[in-house]
Amino acid sequence: MTNSKYRQQAFSDEIIKNIAAEFRNYFKRRAQGDKAHIWDTLFDELIKQNKKYPGTLNIIYLSFKDRHSHTVICDELFISTTTYYNLRRVILEQAALRAYCQGLLTIT
Repeated sequence: MTNSKYRQQAFSDEIIKNIAAEFRNYFKRRAQGDKAHIWDTLFDELIKQNKKYPGTLNIIYLSFKDRHSHTVICDELFISTTTYYNLRRVILEQAALRAYCQGLLTIT
């Protein structure tokens, strides 16, 4: 059994914050900008990747698309705040990796 406290992080907290901000703004500017279609593709791929995990998929929709607070999501999905933030970090790491591969994110 692995303890999430000791799990190696693939990306720094700063990169996770950046990708979270990009996702929060994703639906605002969905039809704008020259890279909008790439963000659409990235989001679609993230949905496909997590389709077999309904809890994760619900967090993607509720957190980023519907922009609910973590307390609302935790209450609706009957999960703890710790579970929410652990799943959210995994989702954002997946998104960061895809964004980096598609040239949407630079790592310094």
